[in-house]
Amino acid sequence: MPALGEELVFRGLLIPGRDAAPQAVGAVALSTALFVLWHPLQTLWWNEAAAVFLRPDFLAIVALLGLLCALLRRRSGSIWPGVALHWAVVVGWKGWLAG
Repeated sequence: MPALGEELVFRGLLIPGRDAAPQAVGAVALSTALFVLWHPLQTLWWNEAAAVFLRPDFLAIVALLGLLCALLRRRSGSIWPGVALHWAVVVGWKGWLAG
């Protein structure tokens, strides 16, 4: 569920589709920055997440994921490739890496 909800907000609302103006670099950068900032903000009401969500290495991975999802949104014109990537990363992290 977080993959769909976050992709709707951070990519669906903030990044124009591929048919929109080609100067979407600012939208991609803003989307990625807000996505990264969103994770530490969650620790204000979800204290258990602080041990992970405040780590610089985790935030670097979040930035990379956010950028990749934003680029997928721009290239495809759809949020669904980003939702699939986001979901796969979270499942892999939690399921196989005990995140």
